[in-house]
Amino acid sequence: MKHVFASRRGPVARTASLLVLFALLVGMLPTTSFAAQINEGDRVVTTDASTPETPTVSIKGIGTPNTTIAGAPWATSDVTPVIEATLTAPGSIDDISYRCYTGAAPAMTSAGAVESTTLPTITTDGTYTIDFHATQAGAQCATATAYVKLDKTNPTTPTAPAATGSIANTATITFQATDLTSGVKSILVTGTVPGDPSSISTTLTSGGSLVFTKAGEYNLHAVSTDQAGNSSPKANFTFTVIDITAPTTTLTGNASWLATATPLALAAVDNTGGVGVANIFYSVDNTSTAASAFTTYTAGIAISAEGTHTVRYFAKDFVGNTEVTKEATVRIDKSAPVSTISGVTGNWTSTDTTVSIVAADALSGVASVWSKLDTSPTVSSVPTRTVAITTEGVHTIAYGAVDNVGNREATRTAFVYIDKTKPVSSVDASANYSGSATISITATDALSGVATTAWKIDSGAVTSGTVAVYSIPGTHTIEYASTDKAGNVEITKSATFHITGGVVFSGLPAGGTPKYGASATISGVLVNSVSTTPTANQTVSLERSSASGTGFVPVATATTDASGAFSFTASLIGKGKTYFRVVLPTSADYAGATSAVMAFTPKVSVAKPSTKSRLRAGRYLAFSSTIRPDHASSKKSSTIAFEIYKKKGGDHVSRTRYYAKVSDKGSYSKLTRSIKFKRGTWYIRIYAKADSKHALTYSSEKKLVIK
Repeated sequence: MKHVFASRRGPVARTASLLVLFALLVGMLPTTSFAAQINEGDRVVTTDASTPETPTVSIKGIGTPNTTIAGAPWATSDVTPVIEATLTAPGSIDDISYRCYTGAAPAMTSAGAVESTTLPTITTDGTYTIDFHATQAGAQCATATAYVKLDKTNPTTPTAPAATGSIANTATITFQATDLTSGVKSILVTGTVPGDPSSISTTLTSGGSLVFTKAGEYNLHAVSTDQAGNSSPKANFTFTVIDITAPTTTLTGNASWLATATPLALAAVDNTGGVGVANIFYSVDNTSTAASAFTTYTAGIAISAEGTHTVRYFAKDFVGNTEVTKEATVRIDKSAPVSTISGVTGNWTSTDTTVSIVAADALSGVASVWSKLDTSPTVSSVPTRTVAITTEGVHTIAYGAVDNVGNREATRTAFVYIDKTKPVSSVDASANYSGSATISITATDALSGVATTAWKIDSGAVTSGTVAVYSIPGTHTIEYASTDKAGNVEITKSATFHITGGVVFSGLPAGGTPKYGASATISGVLVNSVSTTPTANQTVSLERSSASGTGFVPVATATTDASGAFSFTASLIGKGKTYFRVVLPTSADYAGATSAVMAFTPKVSVAKPSTKSRLRAGRYLAFSSTIRPDHASSKKSSTIAFEIYKKKGGDHVSRTRYYAKVSDKGSYSKLTRSIKFKRGTWYIRIYAKADSKHALTYSSEKKLVIK
């Protein structure tokens, strides 16, 4: 069922155009529902009783209120809220309560059991909160909140502090206004631009700026509007923009390359009618755009370091017009180029020589390379210089280079040595030499000088040096030649000479003591008496004698081998000493030579002692032996004995000799002797003393164990 309540103020057709419905809390009254309405003006708001409805609020001057602050419209005149409640089910309204406030919420105000109540009129700017609810049957059944925003005050008239008087270069005009309630929404700027018949019209926010760069007088107007639609009175601004052109700066004294730290000059001029140049600023090799990176120019920019530099500069006039920063590249080369020469070794050569000169310059580059040979004129070329030298002698080359800014390298000097003439050698060789030949070679070279002299004799090895010493007997040929320091080799020359050689015997024994009946072996080497080198292929003879210095008779011959060695085997004479010597006969190439006399004394041949006696201590044991050659018979020999001894640590101790009885048996002699032993281990042997014919001799020993 729908209930319709007519407004006290007129028919339904005059109802206000805006209406906001607030949700009714459902379930508070299970059997009853009602509708509430708030009237404003002549409007009637109806609710449908088929569903629970909340009261409605209509606020005079703004239409239906909003449930959020942001969504609520601003009112620009006083507002009188009216709250109306309408039942949608049987029953009655017990109470309508409300509160309207800004800031902290106050307690609710009860309007009593009424269907409509008018709130106090809101006359002061601000944002208000309206809370209300209805009560039925003692229970709260409808609650709602609405917001009212009121701003009756115009925003302030716009201000623009910079928009006055004369403004240099560029006018940046900032417009500002304030509104303490709803806030400034926009500032409308209108006016005329110098030299432009059209007008400007621009909407800004508060604090917005306009930039004017054209010189001349500006007439501007500004009106501010707040969020509620209130507008301020018009503000008028008149100002003039003067000299908007920056000065122009010129850099002089620069070139593609500079050879010295020549000061660079900066000069700036302002535009015609301008206010004039205030300052020029510059920086060297600094990419920073900060003002602190630039230096105020006074007189000249001195750059002393070599290399490539960047100079940045600009000027300002007296009203602050600033030139766009310019850049200039400054290159300084104070170093001379460096040239090098190739083909010059510092040594002598035997061929024509071509030298090349090249130069390098890491900065401005090489302009030319020059050279002067001996006393000839100076010649320059690019990028290299070549000099050909074909004549003998010591040549001086002066050379250097110049770079592209005129830096001249200090003169360098090189020397070329050419010698195409062979050296000349000679020898002082004689026709004949005795023993050995010493030959000197003299070599001369007028230019580079002699480097080496070499020679060889016959088919021998090539030897370096200027003195040849040779001692091999015979006729020989020496070949020789010299080489100079340039490598010129002399044609080989030769000379013939003869050496009558001297020889000596080396390695021969002084003598020997062979066993009786054995032969003597005699070996030695025939060597040159000067060089001690072996003498090969020479026939030598062995001579023998029974006397030490006379009666030598040849008994054998031998030929020396490649090492000069020879060897003889010869028997001894008789029972006593035999003397030998080796002889080289005189020949065409050798003088005769005779070795020292060698004496050979034979050893006797003695048998090991033997006995047939039983080996018992304290008894005499009979021993016997034989000796060759035979000796004269005697009861007690003074040169032949039986020798007994013990052994201790390799030494013979307790040694005793018992001279033997000798019995001549013709080709040999028999030795006998009886000896008494003590207990122990003993050794016995025959001792034959050396004499004028025989050497000291011992027989083999015999071991005896005496019990």
